[in-house]
Amino acid sequence: MVGVAGKSKGCTTCSRRKIRCDEGKPHCSTCIRTGRACEGYQRYPVFLNYTASGLERRKPLEEAKSESPRSMSTPPLSIGPTTNQSSATDPMPAENVLIASPSTQAIWTKGFLSWFWTNYSPRSASTIAPTKGPLWLYLALRIPQPTAILHHSSLALAVVRSGRASNDNSLVVEGQRLYGQAVKMLQRILEDREQILHEENLAAVRAMVLYELYEATSSTADSWFGHITGLSHLLVARGPQMYDTPLARAVFEEVRYPLMIRCIMLHQGYPFSEAQWRDGPWTSSIKGPEQLLYDYGFSLAAVLHKLDTLAEAAQVPGKDRDPALFIDAMKSILQLDNELEQYKQINLRDSRLLHLSKSEPPLSDWTQASTLLNDMSFHLEGLVIIWWAIKLFLMAAGSQLALKTQAIVQHLPPPVAGIHKRISASSGDEVRNHVGHCILQSIPLIVQDNMGQFETSRTIFPLTAATFQFRNSEPETETCRRLKTQIASRKGFKFARGIE
Repeated sequence: MVGVAGKSKGCTTCSRRKIRCDEGKPHCSTCIRTGRACEGYQRYPVFLNYTASGLERRKPLEEAKSESPRSMSTPPLSIGPTTNQSSATDPMPAENVLIASPSTQAIWTKGFLSWFWTNYSPRSASTIAPTKGPLWLYLALRIPQPTAILHHSSLALAVVRSGRASNDNSLVVEGQRLYGQAVKMLQRILEDREQILHEENLAAVRAMVLYELYEATSSTADSWFGHITGLSHLLVARGPQMYDTPLARAVFEEVRYPLMIRCIMLHQGYPFSEAQWRDGPWTSSIKGPEQLLYDYGFSLAAVLHKLDTLAEAAQVPGKDRDPALFIDAMKSILQLDNELEQYKQINLRDSRLLHLSKSEPPLSDWTQASTLLNDMSFHLEGLVIIWWAIKLFLMAAGSQLALKTQAIVQHLPPPVAGIHKRISASSGDEVRNHVGHCILQSIPLIVQDNMGQFETSRTIFPLTAATFQFRNSEPETETCRRLKTQIASRKGFKFARGIE
């Protein structure tokens, strides 16, 4: 027969344990504090069995076990190795089951990862299916038994984003726990030569870099820079020739973008601006437009380092300026500018954003031309904004150099004076402001919902360039603040709030 459940309003777990429940929703604090799985508050019928000798005493139900509190309607998240005894590069253990069927934990894990992939990747306007996401993430999520660090870092990313999207703090806490374990694993990896060479560790650190863009675990960019530094150590240890497998190649090409940003911010292109890193990984394949653009970013970092060296030399008392060094710097800037223009003509000529940037009269709001962008190429337009950012930093460097050499230009040979004149004309305030406005006009189009979060994450660097350009102009500064808030709150990239 069917019995009636008790009148207790506590969760099922506390009722079974016969202890007081604080009735917290969705999970009670008692279960969270004791590390038990809170089974929620839904009541089910109780079946009572009468025999010839009377009512049969029911055996106690087995208490649900989980390393993190989780209701029956929420996926269990403590999956795979959680102790320090497991190697960060050991594959996740297979389930010991009699029937060849996936475990509930494995199903929920796939569910979180699939949800993240769907929301992170761009979508076509005519379908809800992702159209083009990052290849490294696609390959990493398809590994049937990933290493422990790749498992923890990718699942941490997916779980914490799911928690933020659903306002479920328990998911956020679980994602943070997984991320903390991944960080500890990374520290061990960087001390082990054999583990450094494991390609899945590259993918894991790339996932951790993305986690920092979302969560911004420090008030500054230190955590993000720390992971990028770790990535650079892994790459240098592997050398420029060990990227022939699909995953290693995909991760390497993807991490060159954050590496490029780091090099530009630090004014240090070495070693990735060197020929062995620009050409070596592609000896048996063709370098695509995206990677060619990153080359120019690394070259920009080398130019900025050269200018820093000149500035430091100028601070030495009693040391005269060497015109040859300034001439070399001007030639480097002009050469890089010419290369960027050639790149634009070859690879960006079909861009809708470039078309909008040349509108006469100029459009005050590019979103008014949204009909022109319904079939825009996510990838192409993203490259255009990055190209503008590199160009803007280069023009700022050229403008500063032109001012510093103004006093000696009359003593330079005519060809060199001509270079100075070209740099001054191409890096003036009006030209730089135009490029900065193009970036600010483009970002609202790139952060549309159908763009997913992948392209949004790539707008943070261009927004940094525009913020630097308009640092002394209040109307544009306010626009930059609004876009940073939009990227941080609407898309979840907290890192954007720290852009200065």
